[in-house]
Amino acid sequence: MARPLTTSAAAWRHLTTTAGFDPEGYDRPLADFLRSPDGLDLGLSSDIGHELGSRAVPIETFLEAFFRGMRPYGHMLQDLLNLFVEAGAQHSDHGLAVEFDFGREANLGFDLEQFRQWLAQWAKSHGEVEEARWTTNQLWGLLEILGRCDEGSMPADLRRWSREYREEGRWPVTRVALSATGDPDLDRLLQRGWRLWESVVGECARLAPDRRTLNQLWHQSWKQERGQARADEETAWPLQVLGGLDSDLGPASLASGLVATAHEARTGLGGSAIAEKKARLQELFDSLPVTAVNRETWVLEWQAYLDLPLWKQRHELYSAWVSTQILAATEPLPRRVHSEAGVLRFAFGGSHVATMPTLEPAVHLWAELRSPIEHRPLGLDRKTKIQPDFTLLCDPVTGKRSAFLVVECKQYRHASKKNFLQALIDYARGRPEALIVLVNYGPIPEHWLGEAPIDLQDRLRMIGDFRPGEKTGANRFREAVRTALAPRVLGPGRQVPSTSVKTADEPRPDPPLRRIILRWQGARDLDLHLFLRSEHRSAHVYYSQVGSQSWEPWAALDRDGRQTPGREEIVLTRFCPGIYQVFVHAFSGGGIEWSDAEVELEYRGSRVLTTVPEGVSGTWWHVCDWDAGRESLSVVGRVGDEAPQSLDGWPSNA
Repeated sequence: MARPLTTSAAAWRHLTTTAGFDPEGYDRPLADFLRSPDGLDLGLSSDIGHELGSRAVPIETFLEAFFRGMRPYGHMLQDLLNLFVEAGAQHSDHGLAVEFDFGREANLGFDLEQFRQWLAQWAKSHGEVEEARWTTNQLWGLLEILGRCDEGSMPADLRRWSREYREEGRWPVTRVALSATGDPDLDRLLQRGWRLWESVVGECARLAPDRRTLNQLWHQSWKQERGQARADEETAWPLQVLGGLDSDLGPASLASGLVATAHEARTGLGGSAIAEKKARLQELFDSLPVTAVNRETWVLEWQAYLDLPLWKQRHELYSAWVSTQILAATEPLPRRVHSEAGVLRFAFGGSHVATMPTLEPAVHLWAELRSPIEHRPLGLDRKTKIQPDFTLLCDPVTGKRSAFLVVECKQYRHASKKNFLQALIDYARGRPEALIVLVNYGPIPEHWLGEAPIDLQDRLRMIGDFRPGEKTGANRFREAVRTALAPRVLGPGRQVPSTSVKTADEPRPDPPLRRIILRWQGARDLDLHLFLRSEHRSAHVYYSQVGSQSWEPWAALDRDGRQTPGREEIVLTRFCPGIYQVFVHAFSGGGIEWSDAEVELEYRGSRVLTTVPEGVSGTWWHVCDWDAGRESLSVVGRVGDEAPQSLDGWPSNA
């Protein structure tokens, strides 16, 4: 049996010496996350192993941060699983197998059931994070330190949460965010309290569907045998603790106290009392005992996870994940994902991944498709042929000019200007009609493209930070794919691939309203929303549905700003007769009135600027309406807490 790892420093040594973790190379993004305030806050240039040991960071805290940083990898696995399931369903073969040929001895093959088991192992390890054991007295001591804020001064999101919790008696669905104070030490303490609050509410929801049921279970537990009660107390959150806390509205008080303390510290209203609160919070957290429940099982599961084939080959799987993003960008076009004799292959020697048969000519996605190049290649590993990771092309597949999109995937230890440019130039010369896109897991300086030949630059794209969770890279990649695909979709006599499109009200070019730009200073995260409603169409463009400039809705969000100062922009390329409405949402809470936000509209070649109305409060700002049929623009300037009402085709939880 493996020797248990009992300290965070030992776990780090195991990662870097045995499990193949490369903190200064391929795994630099995850190492940087661990150093950051969102991870373990060890210092951006610190030696992680040394800091873990000198600070005596508990192994549970380290593993919780490690697996939070691993979320992009988990999302990649889920996207790949969905692709495999799709291929299996199309062939009525639930035993579909997958083979990866990475061009060397370290190849990987498995079937769907194995893949699901590996995902379950990851999810299980991710979920089993140990935390300090709280007693009822300690919880009420925390509430006494924090105090609470008056309902009138609560942020709108917390007011909605509290109303759902108190008056409706259910576990709220409203998302609540805790604002930063500007004091790193206090922020760490408040975030620890916030995670405690999330854990309490989550465990309550797991035990009972609503507060009334939880209260009934709590009263029943008092009537149980003493032995059963003792067994219940051995769990991380005993029913006796949660039931008693909820009966006195403890979760609402805890959220209110954390938000109030953050607000007092951020605005200076708390004065010298904030320093006292911080000291008392630190003393309380330091006094909590850490209970190692099933520690050995946890350690063995964590070590077993690092021995899985998918962990060992995690970097090679990145390019396979990129194929799922290419196909996602082509939706809602019908497609067939191909398997051969029950095997879905990603082969170094070339494999036919998918076909979009409804286009004429049909469009195909190939992996590692080789083709000749007339010019002498710049890349040393290319002789007379090019072999990019993915190619979108139409019939005939062997035609030199059939390819219209080439995607090359990189996970370099350090971004290489020379190698990246050489690959782009070779592929552009070998595929003279194609848009060439190079994606990298880490960052790429965009100005490098300025050193490519001028006659090729319009066909070249570099997209850095392309991985799950990074919306800017995802938006740019989706737009690149759709730009390349649009001429095949929008050619003469072809209909735009959207289930909401009808024959009337065909889109028109050159919309009078071209750009919508949101800027803000005083909030952490605002979101720009554009709604379209017409007789035959409806659309909602925002951070979760970024839209497209190349096909319907012919409006796209170019970035999802999450920092202060922030900026988001929606660009329109065509328009349909109908009503366009512009909203701004204070996603991180705190209210629009604190945001110092402005929206700039590019309308009929002029600049129209509007700011948040004074003397208002709320989380939703209805900026303006544009009647595209009558071509009239009206500034609304209404602020409130209610989200836009659900209309035809609009999400009800906008």
